[in-house]
Order: sequence, then C-alpha cells, then structure tokens
Amino acid sequence: MGLDLITQRNCEVKEKVSQNELLNLIKERNRAQQILKMVLNSGKSKEEALDTEFTQRLQTQDGIRDVKVKVSSLLEKTSILDSLGEFCKDCIISKNRPFGCIEYISYPISLKCEKWLASMASVAYKKGQPYSMSIEFILDQKIDGARIKQMRMQGQTFFESNKPIDIILSKGLFSKKKIDTNQLLDITFLQGLMQTTHINYLLMMFGSIVTDSEEPKDKPFKFNEKEKKYVYLDLNLPPDYDKSIFEFYNYFQHLFLAVINGHDVLMD
Repeated sequence: MGLDLITQRNCEVKEKVSQNELLNLIKERNRAQQILKMVLNSGKSKEEALDTEFTQRLQTQDGIRDVKVKVSSLLEKTSILDSLGEFCKDCIISKNRPFGCIEYISYPISLKCEKWLASMASVAYKKGQPYSMSIEFILDQKIDGARIKQMRMQGQTFFESNKPIDIILSKGLFSKKKIDTNQLLDITFLQGLMQTTHINYLLMMFGSIVTDSEEPKDKPFKFNEKEKKYVYLDLNLPPDYDKSIFEFYNYFQHLFLAVINGHDVLMD
C-alpha cells in the first residue's frame, strides 16, 4: 500500500491505455512477480509457481469482492506492458526506464524519514525566501495537517510514529513559532493534481534546483542548451538512509524532472 504518482505528460503509452489502466496493470504484474519469486524461493518448480493461485481483492460496481487468480494468468494479462515499455526509451521523464513517469511512496513512512524531512524544512526556513516559501504558505494558509493527522491515527498503517515531529521556526521569551510534520507532509504529497508552481516551491525547500557547468553524477538532470549548463536538484541521500528516505529522495527527483519539463504530477 502506498502513494502512486504519475507525471502528466502525453505519450504513446497513454494514448493506448488510460492512466488508471496503466497503474493497475503495473500493480498486477508486480504482485504476480512477487508471488512467483516467493514460491520459487520456497523450493517449488517454475511450473508449480506459475500454476499457483492466490486471492485478489477487486473493487467492482457491486462493491469489493475476492477472486482467485493464477500467477500465469496475471502475467499473461499484463504481458502488454512488455510492448508498451518500448515507447519509454526516448522519454525525457522516464530516462530509458519502462514507465519511469510513475513513482510511488510506500507506507508506513519511517520516523527517521520524518526527521530527515523536518531537518531540511528547518534549514530552508532559516535561509529565507525562496527556500522558505512552502513553510510560509503553511503559516499564511493555516494548513493544519488534519488529513495527515487522520492517517496517523490508523495505528502504524501509514506512519511508524503516532506523533508528528515539531519544527521550531523561532523562539521568544514566552512563545515559539512552529509547525509539525503533519502540516509539512500535508503539502508534500497531495490528493489529486500537484501543479508545477507548487512543485517548484516544494523543491526549493527540499534541496534546490541549481545549474552547474559539470554534469552531476548519479542524479537526474536536464542540459540547458541556451546556457550550456546542467540543471539538477541539489539533494543528497544521507549515509544512513532507510527505505522511506530512499523513496522520498526518488519522489523529489521525480518531481524535479516533471517541473523542469513543465508537467504537473497526479497523485493517488
């Protein structure tokens, strides 16, 4: 379970299948491959693994129902992805990865990741504009983080920690200005469409978009022909990163490629 996001760039793949259908096909193939691998690792033959049945929960017009599906049937059903993936080779968003316009963040989000996000937000606020504009938006618009708070109340389904982390912005003798990671995450991943303006301010807080004459290593970038410089997101993984931090790092890089090419991102 997690957050799915897809860059809103028209392409040949999306002309052949809808975005929802594409997401569902990818999820079904991943599920079949995971079960295939698990059964093979248990010592069974490939034929036995392909013949394995499992229960799949589907949302239909008549409500939720459980159906039994064979691994082989699901792999056959999703085989269209092999040919569709060929269209991604020259995509500026996919970067030669099949369906690279799709990214995800899995739940639960770790406490370590929340601390990492909070530390970057704190540094950005101290640097001032334009780095602090996302936090100023939280304060000005009185974003209360209620949506994230509700998610946090579901045990450890969505978050490892049952409490948000406070981000102290300033301290006075009798008061202090602060936000917490409920509010921060409320603007970090949205329900629905995240537009390029929002993405730009978000990335200024979590790193920043910079230009350099040297090609960056191990980071997505775009070469600016006019200025003859490389454009990239100045964000690095901490040495002790975990799965959540790694996925958020990829998420921000995904947003960078979208915004630098003028595309919004849909989140589900």
